[in-house]
Amino acid sequence: MSLRIAGLLVLSVTLASCGEDQPEPPKLVAPTEVSPALARLDSQLEQLNDHLLHSAADSYSQADASLEVLAGSVNQLLDSPDPIALANARQAWREAYSAWLRSRLYGYLPITDPVEWQRAGQGYQTLLMQIDSWPIEGGYIDYLPDYPNTGIVNDLTINISRQTLLDQHGLSDPSAASLGFHVVEFLLWGADDSRQASDFLTLSQPAAATTDTTLVRNQQRRRQYLQLVVEILRQQLGELQQRWQTSDGYYARLLADTSSTAAVNAGLIAAYQLLHNEREKDSVGNQRSEFSHSSESDRQALLQGLQLWLLGEPQDQGVLPTILQQQPELLAQWQQQLADEAITNASLQQLDELLQLMRQTAAQLKLQLPH
Repeated sequence: MSLRIAGLLVLSVTLASCGEDQPEPPKLVAPTEVSPALARLDSQLEQLNDHLLHSAADSYSQADASLEVLAGSVNQLLDSPDPIALANARQAWREAYSAWLRSRLYGYLPITDPVEWQRAGQGYQTLLMQIDSWPIEGGYIDYLPDYPNTGIVNDLTINISRQTLLDQHGLSDPSAASLGFHVVEFLLWGADDSRQASDFLTLSQPAAATTDTTLVRNQQRRRQYLQLVVEILRQQLGELQQRWQTSDGYYARLLADTSSTAAVNAGLIAAYQLLHNEREKDSVGNQRSEFSHSSESDRQALLQGLQLWLLGEPQDQGVLPTILQQQPELLAQWQQQLADEAITNASLQQLDELLQLMRQTAAQLKLQLPH
């Protein structure tokens, strides 16, 4: 019997409550049928399991650190709203989002969270949808050029609090986002790059020479919203970072305690799903970072994360050099497509070529990819 998605992660335990004995480490159940080529390499795959684990942990740690820098830049903007502070906050957002995208691959690993986390809205996929929901409607967040009173910022009936933002997220449509990186992006850029540093001024700041109390009140709400959404983002990403810590993270334990063959199967399928989903969204014209006009940087960051898992680094070999030892020409094509120069100039055509390479690799390994 063929397995559609090899390497399905199955958790057989749930978290114990505080003060009780810790549960047995979760297991990843090996597929009933695995790729014969990978099975023959089983003795060499253990290091690849470690590579997958450490790549995920390092990527999330870097994303968490970059988000801390963003929070500092936002605080500086709110302390002194001027064009330089706004430019610095925008640059910090770009770097933090790129760091996040380099970890995005690991969100495609088929992880099943404990029921308690799912019920509390703290499951992996729920957090991913809150952290990186896109595309989004800017008018749900703040004013648009022809609609000065639209959005959560300008709707004075909405109390800006953590719970309210959680409740408002995706309330009427997935594009109705109130949380995540792209909400921060819109608050920093606005529609058509219309955001001015003065949008964050308060009456106590010298440059706020206005008697329009409604305008100032909304500026205060905008400041509160920006600071709060960054704080929530830090908390959510920090939670994922802790779950991937190699010492005692829940996801790290799950991966470390499973068979290397199952982990590599799951990692290869995750790489395919990342490429497939990105290409599918691109095909309908969606852009991740449309407000900052930096979607090309998004593609580069995603491929950098893919490069780390598939090819590795000189001191930490990736999965493909090991599993394609008998297919040097195929490996060379991967190395060409994921070279630093190729990633810098990443295009939609390159995504198509990478998808084709992934299908060729799966055929060589007799690994069944999802449809």
